[in-house]
Amino acid sequence: MGTADDRTFERLRASGDHVHERIAHFPFWKEYDKELDSDIADMKNLGSDSAGMITAGKFLARFTTRPYIHLDIAGPAFLTRRDGYRPKGGTGTRCGCSWNSSNVARQRPSGKRRTMSEGRKVPRVGISCGDLHGIGIEVVLKTFEDARLLQDVTPVLYASAKAVSHHRKALGLDEVQFHRVNDAAEALPKKLNLVNLWEEDVPIELGKPSGKSASFAIQSLEAATHDLAAGKVDLLVTAPIDKNAMEAAGFAFPGHTEYLAHVAGVDQVLMVLVGDGLRVGTVTGHIPLKDVAPAITTERILIKARLFHQSLLRDFGVITPRLAVLGLNPHAGDGGTLGTEDRERILPAVRQLVSEGIQAMGPYAADGFFGNGTYKQFDGVLAMYHDQGLAPFKALSFGHGVNFTAGLPIVRTSPDHGTGLDIAGKGVADEGSFRNAVWMATDILRQRELFKAIGVNPLQKQERGKKEKD
Repeated sequence: MGTADDRTFERLRASGDHVHERIAHFPFWKEYDKELDSDIADMKNLGSDSAGMITAGKFLARFTTRPYIHLDIAGPAFLTRRDGYRPKGGTGTRCGCSWNSSNVARQRPSGKRRTMSEGRKVPRVGISCGDLHGIGIEVVLKTFEDARLLQDVTPVLYASAKAVSHHRKALGLDEVQFHRVNDAAEALPKKLNLVNLWEEDVPIELGKPSGKSASFAIQSLEAATHDLAAGKVDLLVTAPIDKNAMEAAGFAFPGHTEYLAHVAGVDQVLMVLVGDGLRVGTVTGHIPLKDVAPAITTERILIKARLFHQSLLRDFGVITPRLAVLGLNPHAGDGGTLGTEDRERILPAVRQLVSEGIQAMGPYAADGFFGNGTYKQFDGVLAMYHDQGLAPFKALSFGHGVNFTAGLPIVRTSPDHGTGLDIAGKGVADEGSFRNAVWMATDILRQRELFKAIGVNPLQKQERGKKEKD
């Protein structure tokens, strides 16, 4: 779709997710303008199969002063074969999301702006502040600088008023206001709430390694997690941490994922990166590359794949998930020439998954899988190790992807970037990924509620009795 209104796009994207139709924000690059110039008219048609979208969007941008959207539903008609989630032909794709969105609009009271909160509780979003010397607080402030988000969520940031004020002043974000509370239960709707965790003056050097100050990031995470368990907040979004500084400050876990699994008492979780229709999970997490191959076992692959499959059903509403499993070695082992793990450990796992009714395929060679676009055919991609999955993901979606922890009893997301020490304090950090993390967390929370409701009091199969003989 084409629009100059990001808020409208987010509303239609959410509506598309609800009806399982994916839409993308079409970029109207300035380079198109020259191609549209005409000596005899205001503008001309580019004249190719995809030109209608560009021409219509540029026409609206040039000649209308009111907010607009252009939702292209005819483009898929040019498909001569199935492509990912799009069927052959496919005319009418994305009609569902526009109907759902307009139907919601018709149901709103006259003169009243509908928000996500109408008809249901506005979720409280617990936010850990992350590394005080990085960009975590910056992206939080920038996200909620747009007060419209406060219509749909109630953010609760765990930090200190002094630390947040320091960031706000350093970044020139003085207009972003926060409501200071001593307990998350006191959080007010339509406000950026701040649970004041400490009173002392903490020396903050933006862009420098945090050292002992990492203890405050630990304090923030622990407080947010405690309130999440107590029901004071409904979900958790974590700002980036410096893992090395956290370890030096006494944090006993490689990252957020492992810490939350420990607190929740869960043996197995799955890190999933989500963005642009791509979901990538990893069999192994934050471990050295030399330890990856011994850690890849058939049983471990099965555990992670089952978690992924269940998450696609429960958290993302995918009705029949298709799961791709990547190989470990170059060319997926090349028949054993480049390693036997693919043939002896990964392939048996894929076959077992298929026998369980899970649509799993693989092992795929990772380079060709991403290079030729095969990933578009799947709802989830299970990589064997961290960089195998995250490197292509971030190349495709960096800056607006989201890190989600599947397998937890609670909902936790985070942005797809790190502490950003190289840009901290410069005011240039992009809040897009953090904002998406907030939206995705609320979407997953609602989807879990729906999934649970669907399973309540299911119809039981009835045995047909034999007719009595006369």
